[in-house]
Amino acid sequence: MLQRPALAGQLQRLAAGLLDELVDCTGRRSTALLRGPQGQEFHLTLRIPGVHQLLNAAAAMAALAVLGQDLDLAVEELGYFNGVQRRMSSAGMMAGVRIYDSYAHHPTEITADLKAARALLTGQGRLITVFRPTGQAWLDAFGAEFATALASGDAVVLTGDARSISEASLREVSVSIGQAGGAVLAVETAREKAVMCASTAAREGDVVVLMGTGDLNECGVLLRRALSDLAPTVV
Repeated sequence: MLQRPALAGQLQRLAAGLLDELVDCTGRRSTALLRGPQGQEFHLTLRIPGVHQLLNAAAAMAALAVLGQDLDLAVEELGYFNGVQRRMSSAGMMAGVRIYDSYAHHPTEITADLKAARALLTGQGRLITVFRPTGQAWLDAFGAEFATALASGDAVVLTGDARSISEASLREVSVSIGQAGGAVLAVETAREKAVMCASTAAREGDVVVLMGTGDLNECGVLLRRALSDLAPTVV
């Protein structure tokens, strides 16, 4: 029977190796050098961005190490992993603007995904976030933390269903984002208007993250269409 402390110990050793050795999370991939429980070295490359994704991979490796599985094979298989839906998954590209879909709805998750999104930028590109909170209870509980996390982006559009989230609460978060050093483009309870606001602000080289719960996962198509309408026509 596996002992929980043994698993935790394996994870700690792998995670420590991952953080202390080479970590490269620039661009669309993440790479790291992991050290196994017997001192083995594993060169891990993921097709998805973010240090937190590397930590997830390290946790999977730790569990496999405890089970006595082939870690070389695990590294190979992890290299083919394309991520899961709505976990910083690509929602397409239009007019030089890359769009990503994130289900992050807790401040810690938001911070991690925006850090990963920041690593995707090149040149003068900016990070624009369209954020929809889970509901009024979440805003009441995490409003200040949401503001701090979202302020790590370059611009934010806040949106939410007016039937479950008060506009006044969204505006309070907007003020807090500004106080935390961030910039809010607009507060729009209608998702279509929020998407239009983001598309109007976006320019070539930017990354737009559609973040949160609800029906934001349907907005990738809306955003691409809006960006297409704004893109200059080549004659």
